[in-house]
Amino acid sequence: MTQWEQVDDHLVITDTTGQVPPAELWPADDRRLTRTIEVSFFGCSAIESLSLVIEEYEEGFIAGSYSALLTHEGSEACVAMSEEAGLPERCETTMQWQALRMGGP
Repeated sequence: MTQWEQVDDHLVITDTTGQVPPAELWPADDRRLTRTIEVSFFGCSAIESLSLVIEEYEEGFIAGSYSALLTHEGSEACVAMSEEAGLPERCETTMQWQALRMGGP
């Protein structure tokens, strides 16, 4: 299970088991929240792009899709590190989700 909470200007989705770090997403338009993080190390820039799309919304119920894309900018350093670690050049995870309000306003 997850807990969804508005914090200031963005949404924080927290795994209630505490095993996964919270996902923080910001509004991109009326139906999409996103976040992109770039981390550079040893001459390589890795990029994580998250997207949550709201496809259905009714009082107390919401559903849509979620995707996480991990990639790098293609430098020789990134290619070498990916090969050495046995990792693909990119990895995309997508899922469908549904949420039901469990009390409260």
